[in-house]
Amino acid sequence: MLISEDPYSESLINYSIDKYEIQLALIGNKNNSKGTGVVSGKLLCLLKCTILSISKSPKRVITNIWQGTDFSSASKKAFEVAENLQRTTGAKVRAVLVYNVPVQFSPYIPKEHLDSKIESRK
Repeated sequence: MLISEDPYSESLINYSIDKYEIQLALIGNKNNSKGTGVVSGKLLCLLKCTILSISKSPKRVITNIWQGTDFSSASKKAFEVAENLQRTTGAKVRAVLVYNVPVQFSPYIPKEHLDSKIESRK
């Protein structure tokens, strides 16, 4: 048990992972089914380990693995972890890239039109 005066749980989790050289963090079991994902997003940026997110009522079988990527060397390491999971579970692995459109390159085009143009380029 760790006791902290820090009001942000993500900083305590980050400290614990660094101090104890943890390689896999299981996060989840959220009481509220809807949320912004802010804490999960912070943990993805902060933690120097693999993260497995578990829903409140997880299924006992893993059938799909979504692997986030930015095509960096760190992404390659993450794909190795996904490949190991795939071997043991038989799940399908899909690469996911979240991309924010830099609006400064097209300031006169409404964002709604940009989204449809980007979607049509798949």
